[in-house]
Amino acid sequence: MKKRLFRLIIFSLLFIAIILYINGFKTRIGSDSPELNLELETKEDLSAKAKDMTKKFINGNDIIKKIITTGNCDLSASCLEIVNQDRNWLGSYNQDYPVTLNNNNLLKLTFKNSESSAGIHLISRYGGKNELWWKNRVSLNLAVLKELFSVYLDTGTQEEPLLLFSQTINTDTNGLASVYIIFDRQGKIITFADSFGSFSKKVNIAKDVKSLSQGLFPENKLHLGVFVAPLSKLTLTELYLFPFE
Repeated sequence: MKKRLFRLIIFSLLFIAIILYINGFKTRIGSDSPELNLELETKEDLSAKAKDMTKKFINGNDIIKKIITTGNCDLSASCLEIVNQDRNWLGSYNQDYPVTLNNNNLLKLTFKNSESSAGIHLISRYGGKNELWWKNRVSLNLAVLKELFSVYLDTGTQEEPLLLFSQTINTDTNGLASVYIIFDRQGKIITFADSFGSFSKKVNIAKDVKSLSQGLFPENKLHLGVFVAPLSKLTLTELYLFPFE
């Protein structure tokens, strides 16, 4: 019964996401990449598309539980809490759980922090074993600090991450920030929007970052990771990846 309820929630969430996407977030991936193909004519088509995507969705929290110690919370069926009781940053990622990307992808992320910043890594490439931690590492870092949503990029060419943008967004009654992230297989163009429809931001990685002219994910895959500031906590209720053809 719980599985059926959970699946119904996911289906409803995805249905809303697609409607929002068609109405406001639709964008071209670029001249060398396909356009997102969501020209659905009827509610039946939309429903069928949503059902098909739901079958293929990935619950990222299942991966997070494998790479770091987590605690449970009651804010959602798969809610996780990650507590950093140390005075150093906590970071965790693992190369054993790659996520293969489709032609187009929708990531639904709902999270919050306590105390200082925390968030999620979408890692494209790891550095060499004997290299400095940042050298050749490529990662999109999604951070939350109360109502401030920030996106940073590790380019692999410098230690300090590149700030792509920061945006104040609405949170729900539990203090959770919820964002949609839409990107193509290579991660050439990435569109960000919140669940309230209060902002939409498009970032052209291939054009704006010289070292990533082939896109953020040239090998068509990513790895998930987390980061939590000293003496802080990350609450992660939704980390869902839905594929588009």
